[in-house]
Amino acid sequence: LASAFEKTDVGANASRHQSIGNTLWALGVLHCDHYASLRALAHLVKAHVETLKLYELATAIWSFGRLASYSDSIQSLALELMVAVLPQVKNCYEQLNLNLALMVYEGTADLECHAGLEIFDLAANRLCLSLDQGEASFEQFSALCTMALHTRSTPEPLLEAISDQAFRFVDQMGPAPLTDIIVSLAMRGAWSPDA
Repeated sequence: LASAFEKTDVGANASRHQSIGNTLWALGVLHCDHYASLRALAHLVKAHVETLKLYELATAIWSFGRLASYSDSIQSLALELMVAVLPQVKNCYEQLNLNLALMVYEGTADLECHAGLEIFDLAANRLCLSLDQGEASFEQFSALCTMALHTRSTPEPLLEAISDQAFRFVDQMGPAPLTDIIVSLAMRGAWSPDA
């Protein structure tokens, strides 16, 4: 795999870009920590950061963030990748949907990468505004809450904003998203049955 990607001339070929994203997603899901393959893929992502689609960049961030805990060398690769990729993601922020924001956040949160937290904070604020305007679903809000509340590096102001928003809409939520949010808040110590 590593030698195949090292020999690949990705250029502007969309199907090759997609193969990078798909391979990174598979490696992340399978917890594959093959350093040579990850190094080759990181090199390709960094070399083509301006031509990869936002989904492919978010997948790279998520995959490397997920695998960073396996070794110091993979963590170094992940941090180098974040430095190269996150500015491009931030430049395309308006195109970032909640699912991609969650991927970016999940990939950066445990590395305590502040640029990733900033992107997620922007997406969370946009979601809360969309919720206010009736344009977002409570399932999306539940996913946001769960991700933010289960990640140890989520800043307290963001946790407070999410908690406030959750309590604001409690009467309008269905049982599934409400249960997810309450469990997440309780695990984080931000909610008690007396609230």
